[in-house]
Order: sequence, then structure tokens, then C-alpha cells
Amino acid sequence: MKLILPLLLLATSLTAEVRTWTSQAGSKIEAEVVEVAGDKVTLKRSDGKEITAPIASLSEADQKFLREYSQKEKASPPDNLPHPLGRAVGPIKAENSHYFLYLPKSLVAGRRAPLLFFTGSGGGNLKMLDRYIQAAEVGGWIVAVSKETRNNQNSLPHVLACMKHLERTLPVDSNRLYFTGASGGGQRAMMNAAGYKGAGAIPIIYHGILDGEEVPSKGHYYFIGGAQDYNRYGTAAARKNLGRNAFHRFHPGGHNNGPNTLVQDGMLWLNARFYASTKDREYAEQASDFERNLLDFLEGLPDGASHRAFMLLSFIRDDYEISSANQSRADALFSKLQSNPQNALYLEALADLDELSEKDLSEHGVGTLKKHTSKKVSREAARLLDKYPGLHEIPSILENLQKPTK
Repeated sequence: MKLILPLLLLATSLTAEVRTWTSQAGSKIEAEVVEVAGDKVTLKRSDGKEITAPIASLSEADQKFLREYSQKEKASPPDNLPHPLGRAVGPIKAENSHYFLYLPKSLVAGRRAPLLFFTGSGGGNLKMLDRYIQAAEVGGWIVAVSKETRNNQNSLPHVLACMKHLERTLPVDSNRLYFTGASGGGQRAMMNAAGYKGAGAIPIIYHGILDGEEVPSKGHYYFIGGAQDYNRYGTAAARKNLGRNAFHRFHPGGHNNGPNTLVQDGMLWLNARFYASTKDREYAEQASDFERNLLDFLEGLPDGASHRAFMLLSFIRDDYEISSANQSRADALFSKLQSNPQNALYLEALADLDELSEKDLSEHGVGTLKKHTSKKVSREAARLLDKYPGLHEIPSILENLQKPTK
């Protein structure tokens, strides 16, 4: 279901500054801003005459000026937080447990933020926060890493203590609790998502939902796994179980996290899916801020990552209609990225891999299967390899799907 985002900029009064404004047609006037309201701006000329025009009718440079100026006026960071913004800190004590924390500089006063809570298979440390920071700033997410959770122990008391402390001391949005972790930590993340009725999870190299474990009843799930990972079948089975609310993203390796960009893409995907599915108008302004931040991020990616930018922008465009104040900017970026046929082909390849996961890999059930191959999976992977030669990491993924798990 599509959600039409409300207007990006609420009524905002800007400090007067006379400057040259240029229309899309090239005409120019000297004027100061009186007000930005919705997708329109009112300008005042030196003779006192006021002109109201759509923001989209102005040059890209003027639109950017209004976005940045307006954001400075309306957005202020929260006061009296117990930890600094924009810096990884910890360990922070929570009863008999501890966690490491990152509060993004993009937090806004008076607004609650999503929380991503990491549980590891071998504990956690401060450095682990690094992989999440870029996406946390784009989405305004608080990120916490549990120090004590690990395999072969009862990690639930540590989860409960840390989550209680996080929700009590920080502006956490209880409707947007997300969980992540790798291997056994991924299992714990799924159990947390089910137990907390969370908004979703990013399970990494995950062995699947075992008998007796609670299946999450809500939210969205971005599974990450290696093409040769011995847990690949369990990950695929969980992805199939959760249907249209899930996506399976591969990397070429085995039982490891893969590149940091994958979990960052997962965070951005989850953000878009939440805003697309919610009917709560309380999130309208947050969604608009995310939209703008994401476009800033995508425009800043290097040319060699245009396939990634196209993928993320396509996810956003598919989920909801971009607000009118950002529409021309998003359309221009999409057109630029679409001009490279490799970008659309990359998006298609990811969809084909997700379908291979759901239809073929998932048939082998949950749990760990080492040194295992599947003739059906190998045939489909070989077919796709002929379809996508030389396409970034896709051929390596398809080649490794035909090899024994490790």
C-alpha cells in the first residue's frame, strides 16, 4: 500500500536574506524569503511585492538552499541526553549488563527515534558500532551493541536489562524497535523481534526459525547471508516463512557478515518499509526528513556505487510517492542513474536472487548444512550466471551458490 508523504516543509519563517533566485526557465529576481509553507515559498522583492511560487519551479541550487536553511530553522538536537551525539561510547552499565552506544547527530528535539539493538554470537565491542553509523545518521537511528550476549549461554537477561535501560534513559520509539546479530546472534535478534513485537530485524548468516521458537507476528526482515554459508538454507526458509515482509540479500562469502554496506542497506530498507506501511500521521515529518537525508546520501555516493544508489532509490520509489518538494530532485537523480543500463540490471539480479532463495534454497529447511550442494539450486544459479555476466558481485555470488557450503 502506498503512502503519499505529506509536504516536506511545514510552515517555516526564515531569517530575511536578499539573494538572487533563479527559476527552472532561467528568469532571475532579487528577493528575500517571507515564508516556506508546504511545497510553496513566498518571496518578497525590494519593491515590497510578494510572490508565491512552487518550490519545484526554482533551480536545483535554490531548492537545496531552502531545504538546508529551513532544516536549520526547525531542527534542533535534544537537550539533556546522557551521552554525546555523533560519537560511539561505552560500555554503559545496565544492571549486571553493559552495552555500547551511538546517538546520531540527526536526532531532533521532541522526537523519539528508532532503536537498532545488536546481539553477537561472541559478545560485542565499541568498534562494532562503526558499520551502522552512516545509515544511522541518514535514518536518525539509535544503535546499541550488547557487550555480554553470546552463544551457549542464556543471553535473555542481558537483552532485558539493556533494553530496559535504553528505553528508560533515551528517546526511543517503542513502536520502532529493531534487532540485528550474526549467526547465533541473528537467532537472538529474531527471538527479540518476536518477543518485543518489534518493527523488524536484520538477521545475518542465520540458521532459521527452529521448532518451538516464536515466529515474529509483525514487522519487516532483511536477511543477509553468504552464498556459501552453511546456514544459507535456514536463512532462505525464514525468508519464505515471512513472505512479502522479507528480503534475502547475499554476499559472495561464507559464514561471515559480508561488507558493511549490506547492513546499512538493510537499515535504509527497513526505514522505507516502515514509513510506507504506517498510517500514523505522527511520522510524516520524520519520513520527510529521511527522504531528504537519503537523497543527500545517494547524491554523495561515488560513481562506482551508482548501482547501489539506484537500488536504494528504487526501493523508496516503489514503497511510497515522494513528496512534492523532493519530487523533482528524486526524479532527476533517478533519470541520471537509470541512464546506465547496468544499474537496472543489478536491481533485477537482486530480485532474482531473492526469488531463488524463496523458491529453491528454502526447500532444504532450517538448521546448519555443511559441505552441501543442491542440483536444483546449482542449475538455477548457472542460468542466472549466463544472464548477469560481469555485474558487480553478482557472478561471484552465483558461482558460490553452486559450491558446497562451508
